[in-house]
Amino acid sequence: MTPKGEDLKSKGNARPKQREDNSIRGDENRTSVSLVGDREILITRVFNAPRDRVFKAFCDPTLIPEWWGPAKYPTTVEAMDVRPGGKWRYVSRAEDGSEFGFHGEYREVVPPERVASTFEFEGMPGHVAVDTATFEDLGGKTKITIRSVFASKEDRDGMVQSGMEGGLRESHERFETWLALTPGTVVITRLFDAPRDRVWKAWTDPAQTKRWFGPTGFTLPSCTIDFRVGGKFVYCMRSPDGKDFWGL
Repeated sequence: MTPKGEDLKSKGNARPKQREDNSIRGDENRTSVSLVGDREILITRVFNAPRDRVFKAFCDPTLIPEWWGPAKYPTTVEAMDVRPGGKWRYVSRAEDGSEFGFHGEYREVVPPERVASTFEFEGMPGHVAVDTATFEDLGGKTKITIRSVFASKEDRDGMVQSGMEGGLRESHERFETWLALTPGTVVITRLFDAPRDRVWKAWTDPAQTKRWFGPTGFTLPSCTIDFRVGGKFVYCMRSPDGKDFWGL
């Protein structure tokens, strides 16, 4: 169930450089990806969270969409029966509506120590890998080691050449970010059709904030933004019937 695609629509174009020791270039202090023998990929990463929390996020269908795969391809969990013989299926969607399916079957589940399952990209049926993820307790941190075994060297090398490292690295960064959130935190995301500089100015300039902040029909007669660490955001929001609501 390891995310293994950076750009699903250009599979095969990205070719990560390899070192003489068969490791793929990247930030060695973060996610490590190495080639083992002719048919294996070894992935390791230490996450700054307790093992129980990491294992739960790895196996909870409600949490998978929060971190699995590149952010530009939102993922839906269509099946996830985490037990030996249980099935899983994820669908990632591109902005143009294209869908990319992945599925497999769990072979071993030992909470919170190990999960083994098959992995198959539905765009290339018949090329099945077996992923075994182990979770090592490091006293408040967790080391995940994933060993992916392919049917042939060609299958393994094809996965490497697909750009899997980029997709994997982004997934791990998203996973780390999610793990750092305080339980109960609400995360809101929205894609705006405007350049970043313009969005930033609308968010931080009081004169512009007054034009959009709050429910429809409300106005913002007063807005002070001291945009620095320790600064305050103080506003008065006025309802259509003239009631003022102060916030900070």
